[in-house]
Amino acid sequence: MTNIELLRATSADNSTAESIQLLLSQLSSKDVIFTEQDLAALLNDPASVLFLLYEDSKIVGMLTLCTYLSP
Repeated sequence: MTNIELLRATSADNSTAESIQLLLSQLSSKDVIFTEQDLAALLNDPASVLFLLYEDSKIVGMLTLCTYLSP
């Protein structure tokens, strides 16, 4: 049986950053560089929330929720 979880990302580590880089590279024909520092900046931004989709403990998707003021 497949185990699927959607969890809020709370800590920046190299393994998670590499998994996100692989996901992002599927969306672009250009080289994508997403570092642990990029992940830390995103997680420390109070206007952003990152959710990661895990399938059997492997990151297979993500969702970023960003809030901002708009008239």
